[in-house]
Amino acid sequence: MYSLTHPQLMDLLATAETLLAATGNAVAVCPGFGAPRPQLRPTTPAETTHDEESTR
Repeated sequence: MYSLTHPQLMDLLATAETLLAATGNAVAVCPGFGAPRPQLRPTTPAETTHDEESTR
C-alpha cells in the first residue's frame, strides 16, 4: 500500500475534488483521506516474508 501525503499533493487533490463537485461529477473520497498514518516500524530481512518481498 502506498500513501501520498505531500502537502502540495493534498492541496491538488482537494482542488480537484472541488472542481469535480462544481461540474456535477462529485466524488466520495476515502474516509481516511488526509488522516495521519501510524508510524510503522522498519523490518529486518529476516522478518520479511516471501510475499512481502515479491511486492517490493
